[in-house]
Amino acid sequence: HVHHDTHKAFPAHAIYNQDGQPLLSWRVALLPYVEQQELYDQFHLDEPWNSPHNAALIPQMPALLLDPSSPTLSPADGKTHYLGCTGEGRFFTGDKQTRSFRDISDGTSKTLTTMQVDDSRAVVWTKPEDIHQTAENPFQGVGVLHPKVFLAGFADGHIEALDKTIDLALLQALLTVSGREPVPQR
Repeated sequence: HVHHDTHKAFPAHAIYNQDGQPLLSWRVALLPYVEQQELYDQFHLDEPWNSPHNAALIPQMPALLLDPSSPTLSPADGKTHYLGCTGEGRFFTGDKQTRSFRDISDGTSKTLTTMQVDDSRAVVWTKPEDIHQTAENPFQGVGVLHPKVFLAGFADGHIEALDKTIDLALLQALLTVSGREPVPQR
């Protein structure tokens, strides 16, 4: 929300170059807003995530991007369990488009921004890669680190453990920013 207050929008799914190529993840763009300004300042924002300079920063991943329940990963591995929800009508569109509060007409407490994946689907935290959910496969890559639940981040900033047996219609409603689907109390 501090990013939104500063820029009047949430970050796009990536930091892009002038040619429209994604270079670095939204997670890098958020560093100054999670007390990581010093790390942010080390990035070459005009180079891709895997350039020699930026790749050297991968092991400095902030611990908050790692699910502490992981049996195999540590922050030094540079892989995150928290991926953005991307796709048509999702919080992250998968391109340069940004969202603002006014775009989230379904309500910020009823709109998913991120979902937790398991170790096998964790991605390099600086890489502009996320979960692309479709109506046919909304659980693509959702994690198994917690019995019966997966962690989900919402546009209002709260984190919630959602039951893995969540009704698919409800999950689809939570994934859209302005689908106008009814979302019952959870």
